[in-house]
Amino acid sequence: MSNTWDDWQDAFERSYDRLPEAPVEICPSCGLGKVSLAYMVKNGSSAGSVFVWCDSCLKGIVISRAEVPEGVTPLEFGSPESGLIPNFSVVPPVGRE
Repeated sequence: MSNTWDDWQDAFERSYDRLPEAPVEICPSCGLGKVSLAYMVKNGSSAGSVFVWCDSCLKGIVISRAEVPEGVTPLEFGSPESGLIPNFSVVPPVGRE
């Protein structure tokens, strides 16, 4: 298995292509868990951050300034629902390890 930003970006893009359906990607870091993603916005904005993580190994990435796709309900920063995103280890972009 690999653990690079690019691998996670690829997993996100494949998951994005399936939205609003749930992702079916296998974790690029551990190969055991499924990739999850959630969009989070402030004050009902149409753009925010997307959190992409593995429920098994708790690794993933965060992408800022992401437009929320049509059909996807984002979480609001600071809302009780925002606690659904686990505290995962962020895989850094290349050159920022």
